[in-house]
Amino acid sequence: MSTDETNVGNADKQSSNETSAATGVAASPTESPVTDETTNAAANAAVAAQGAREEHEEAAAQGARNEDERREDERRTSSEDFGQLLDQFEQEQSALQEGEVVRGTVVGITERGVLIDFGYKSEGIVNPNEFMENGEIAVKRGDEVDVLVKAMETSEGFPVLSRADAVRLRAWDDLEKAFNEGTPIKGRVAERIKGGLRVDVDGIGAFLPGSQVDIRPIRNLDSLRGKEIEAKVIKLNRKRSNVVLSRKAVLEEKNADRKGETLEYKRACPRRHAPSSKQPYGAEYRPEQSQRETNP
Repeated sequence: MSTDETNVGNADKQSSNETSAATGVAASPTESPVTDETTNAAANAAVAAQGAREEHEEAAAQGARNEDERREDERRTSSEDFGQLLDQFEQEQSALQEGEVVRGTVVGITERGVLIDFGYKSEGIVNPNEFMENGEIAVKRGDEVDVLVKAMETSEGFPVLSRADAVRLRAWDDLEKAFNEGTPIKGRVAERIKGGLRVDVDGIGAFLPGSQVDIRPIRNLDSLRGKEIEAKVIKLNRKRSNVVLSRKAVLEEKNADRKGETLEYKRACPRRHAPSSKQPYGAEYRPEQSQRETNP
């Protein structure tokens, strides 16, 4: 063997030994291609795993950014909604004025009075005597009532309301409407006074002259005391608190309606047969009897 061939063999042997030392596996000329393919596959897998980890981390970071943006939007929206609600509340509070009739809800009943929630920052209070009927308070929690705002701020720290004033104010509105439209109203006879009767219409005193009590004169006007009547408003002056009623006008209207109904009934149902001249006055006329008389 020549010296060159010997050197080449030694070089190959040294390279094989170095590869075996690096991998821990004995080198073989026939196994080197498989080892290269395995190494490439492992490298590709490592690269793919690294890419997947980076994508996952990026997705997680993006999700965190989205969540932060969502929370910021919610905070901003909540702040805007709260601001709008606050503005609306302040506008409603400033819209409430003394002397105004509002609708409220009974939220409590105490010895001091009836507590009413009417949309203000604090509940108002009504004198319990204004709800008394037959010695008992006629309202309960949850009932809705109309009240008049007498004072928004007091030394005791709560608004003062009035049920009676609200009823009277609404009653004046109803009286004006009835006067303008000519519709009847209802009231209760309170007492007999000079020239007629005093009628209570939801807390408003109205005058019913004796000549307007009935179609025919009534000698004993006291017989109507405590009774509910129906009358028309024939005179009204709100500034002077002057109301004049007429029960007679309602009765005349009802009588006219009854007469009209009677006439219509008579026209719609005429007499079917006329009495025979041969029969005595007032005798009942029977068609079968007339036939027997004419055809014996």
